[in-house]
Amino acid sequence: MLMNIKKIRTKIVLVVLFCSISLSVILLILTSNYSSLLMKSESEEKLMNLTVGYAKKLDSEFLKKKTVAENIEMYVRNTFDLDEFYKNDDYYDKYRDSIEPFIRMTADRYGDAWIYFSPYLKKDEVHDIWYFDLNRDGKTEKMKESNKDFYKTEINKDWFFKPMHEKKAYWTDPYPTSQLFGTGIWWISYSLPIFIDDTFIGAVGTDFIYQEFENEIRNLNIYKTGYAILTNSKYDFLIHPVYDKHDNLKTIDNGNYKWMSDYIDKREKGIIEYTWIDGDEKIMAFSKLYNGWVIAITASKKEIYNVIKKQLLYMITLVIIGSTITAFIVYYLSFKLTNSLEKVTSRIKLIGKGNYEIEIPKYLLKDISEVGTLAKSVEEMRIRQKKSFEEITDYNSNLEELVEMRTNELKEMNNELEISFKNLKATQELLVETQKFEAISHLLIEISHRMNTPLGNAKMSTSFVESLIKKIKDNFKENKLSKQKFIDNFNEMEKSIKIASSSIDISSELIRDLQNILVNTQTFDRNLVNMKIFLDSTFNYIKKRCSDKLTLYWSVDCDENIEFSIYTKTLVEVFENLVKYSLLNAINIEVNMIRVVAKLETNNLIIDYYDQSKPILAEDREHIFEPFTFNSFETGSSGLELHLAYTYIKRGLGGKILYLKNSDDRYYFRIILPSEK
Repeated sequence: MLMNIKKIRTKIVLVVLFCSISLSVILLILTSNYSSLLMKSESEEKLMNLTVGYAKKLDSEFLKKKTVAENIEMYVRNTFDLDEFYKNDDYYDKYRDSIEPFIRMTADRYGDAWIYFSPYLKKDEVHDIWYFDLNRDGKTEKMKESNKDFYKTEINKDWFFKPMHEKKAYWTDPYPTSQLFGTGIWWISYSLPIFIDDTFIGAVGTDFIYQEFENEIRNLNIYKTGYAILTNSKYDFLIHPVYDKHDNLKTIDNGNYKWMSDYIDKREKGIIEYTWIDGDEKIMAFSKLYNGWVIAITASKKEIYNVIKKQLLYMITLVIIGSTITAFIVYYLSFKLTNSLEKVTSRIKLIGKGNYEIEIPKYLLKDISEVGTLAKSVEEMRIRQKKSFEEITDYNSNLEELVEMRTNELKEMNNELEISFKNLKATQELLVETQKFEAISHLLIEISHRMNTPLGNAKMSTSFVESLIKKIKDNFKENKLSKQKFIDNFNEMEKSIKIASSSIDISSELIRDLQNILVNTQTFDRNLVNMKIFLDSTFNYIKKRCSDKLTLYWSVDCDENIEFSIYTKTLVEVFENLVKYSLLNAINIEVNMIRVVAKLETNNLIIDYYDQSKPILAEDREHIFEPFTFNSFETGSSGLELHLAYTYIKRGLGGKILYLKNSDDRYYFRIILPSEK
């Protein structure tokens, strides 16, 4: 037995030591591989996040400039009357004076705005309006107008001539100008052409100083060997520590890096690993900007992976030290364990033979090592098995009685559950009926409150007419009815009848709106339509139905290739109610500008509706689509416009409508319509 114990001790030491070393090596390999992958991933993510973050910052500036130019272009295109220009010689000067406040207001907000009228528009006349924050102190000044000689050459004037020739918006590369600051100042411009009936009216846009962000990009250092790169859409270098704008990524080093531009062309952002001209292996993160430019940050692989090599050497050292310490500890513990193990195993054999009377020695139970724990467990097992054996003997004699008792208890519980279920179902039905009653009561109270005033006015007017008719009859019988009295009474009756008629019309409109809420809105055929054409046609139709006193402008921003299957008549009803709400709640009731942006996202049609209505108060936004929230006798609103739009969208189109705020703190309605699938 002693020989066997010694073998066990040796086996324990060898097995534990082997497992310890093996586990350490496996963990070392896995950890080193994982650490390498993790640090590579973290380094790439760090490069990518910095690149994308700065790309978003630049895109934000570019989009602001784009918004400025688009607002000016839309304003000019909607206000410049080409027919009047040809008829009236004074129109050119008057229009230029009328648009100048708008250009200045835009420049005050964004720092720069301009319009350059076409030099070919009117013989011997050139005009431009340019406001710019000259001193960069938030105060804009009007710049001096250019003369005829300004247009004799197109050099460094792509911002004007490119949009004119290509008839589309244009982002310039950085270009020099000495008009304001002398040499050394470079600009980036965004411009849009204005064409009316194929006549070039001019170019509008805005610009910013290139040097204001050039230094910031050049100073982007994430590693000692790292630096930032900026190219235009043709991959000419705009910012690079070695190359300038005359060098191109596709042609440097005899075109060996053209594959990088091909890779970037197919992606919006990504990571590229490459070997540079000097043999240094590098990692580069890139991201495309809104205007087609590319910003990238690159660093050397050696610098990034140097930390991984140091960590690997440190882990190998720890494994060697840990394995040595483990061997000594295991040997000592195995020696302590095997001395008492034989005594414990002898008691286990007795218990295995059914002898539960012999107890474990007390000195083993007091042992605080693992052997003591094993001894306590064996003793507890002996006591439990002895007790279980006695309980089984007693249990077998009372088994039938116990089964019958448990069966009766289960039946009683089942009956109680059935009763509880019936009570719950009755309570649910009562709750549904109560909620229905409360909803109908609320709607009836709102309807009676809304109809009370117009019907009261109608009743008062008809009562007044009856009294006038009686008065006329009495005067006629007594021969006191003069022509003048008859005319006066008749005029009073006419006014009263108009009041009654107007009140009845208001009530009739309210009832009609309520009918629209209650009917099934999805009663029309679904049609596959071009959304650009459909939206333009819809707003043209709505404009024709507007009052002559109201001027409705609209613009539709939608890809001409978007086609979507919708219930067209239902969607027209939605826009009619939204436009009605916009007109009744407009800040300027005489001029109303509607802007609709439509796009596809994950098979859903997203329509953003912008208007010039007053922002809805915070306390009303929770109830924005409920009936009568915005009823007003002063504006003539029934308070059902937004509720009708909500009902058509939800029940008729299966979509939803939200009231949101964009990054410019401007509120708008977003309509989300699901595809036919």
